[in-house]
Amino acid sequence: MLERKYQKKLRDQLMECVGLILVKIGTREEGAGWPDLYVPSPIWHGWIELKVGKGRVSGAQRMKIRLLNERGVPAVVMRWTEDGERIEDYHGELLAMRVAGGGVELLRQLATVS
Repeated sequence: MLERKYQKKLRDQLMECVGLILVKIGTREEGAGWPDLYVPSPIWHGWIELKVGKGRVSGAQRMKIRLLNERGVPAVVMRWTEDGERIEDYHGELLAMRVAGGGVELLRQLATVS
């Protein structure tokens, strides 16, 4: 699966329950490393960086996610693999495998791991 297809799938699931998702398209003025999605929800709010397979989290992305976390802002990496969807920290450490279900279930799971 391509990253943009994964982003669309995840964005559609979250839009069904949240209705508002910020999709980041990096610009030079913003600086590098911002995660792909911001999700504002009463269940969980935070940033999600999306990766597919063995796609690497860049140094700038790791730094930005670490800085967000240090400031109390949840930020995680979600990775689609053949074995399922992984929720990871900025080091690539597994926090959880995504449970089955739609956007609400994902938000609840994110609230417990980040």
